Amino acid sequence: MGGGEAACYNMEGIGNDFIPKTMDINLVDEVVKVSDEEAFKYARLLAQKEGVLVGSSSGAALAAALKFIATLKTGGNIVTLFPDRGDRYFSKGLYE
Repeated sequence: MGGGEAACYNMEGIGNDFIPKTMDINLVDEVVKVSDEEAFKYARLLAQKEGVLVGSSSGAALAAALKFIATLKTGGNIVTLFPDRGDRYFSKGLYE
């Protein structure tokens, strides 16, 4: 979806190899690429600063929103949905 080759990554539930059948790609205006490191960093930051336990997909959503905000020339509102919760990732070392 974001172009480029499919690659190995540690985020779960998102990426070039996971495009739901219900997704209409024609409705997508822009794709913001986020690395595993960025996704994990922002998931941890949400837990530390806000007390919100989210997974790597949510960390990626926040990282992408912050990257997108930086490109805006005028003010506006951005809504970011966090699609997962952090308790599912305790055994995966996300919060270590």
